[in-house]
Amino acid sequence: MKLRDITNIKYIFTRKNKKSIKNREFYLSVNDKIIPKWKIMNNTSTAKTIKMLKNFQIPQYETGYLLRNKKGFQTIFFNQNYDVVVSDRDGKVLKTFISVNPGYFSKYFASAHFVYFFPVGTINFLNINKKDVVIIKRFDI
Repeated sequence: MKLRDITNIKYIFTRKNKKSIKNREFYLSVNDKIIPKWKIMNNTSTAKTIKMLKNFQIPQYETGYLLRNKKGFQTIFFNQNYDVVVSDRDGKVLKTFISVNPGYFSKYFASAHFVYFFPVGTINFLNINKKDVVIIKRFDI
């Protein structure tokens, strides 16, 4: 085995060779009804999403934020109120929180998987209730 072969193997397993998702914007779907103007920001890490949510001084209308693999949420150090939707792996809504104040800690949801953060008034505007199905879909634009 030559040095050239070792460098080729190293290149195969590096992060640079993996495909990156250039468009990390997904669109909201409530009960199989696609709402194309509502974008869901899906970052690779929870820390990036929380950092984005902390830095917003004014509400970002028609934009939601998604946290995956979460059994609860907290809004400590946030600057504004949010509407929060907690759903399971299939997208069925377990609980909705309207206008959650900064510094709130939720209880533990054993079957939760997704946590969506929306601007205040979104849950009432989109008429999201318990047992609705809220999922995200990607469109190739």
